[in-house]
Amino acid sequence: MILLHYTGMQSGDAALKALTTAASKVSSHYVVFEDGRIVQCVPESLRAWHAGEILLGWRDRYQFVLDRH
Repeated sequence: MILLHYTGMQSGDAALKALTTAASKVSSHYVVFEDGRIVQCVPESLRAWHAGEILLGWRDRYQFVLDRH
């Protein structure tokens, strides 16, 4: 499964900084830049917190996604 999120950041570099700063409480396995460059931020064997710490009242968004398949 590939799940893409639009960050709405000013630039790819700004998105990368936010997604790799622990204080932001959000992360991503990969960042895909406008020029096609891909940077891995979190190993696939670990969980990335794509939508932050809490979204829609579920603490475990991965289970939320799995429950809908």
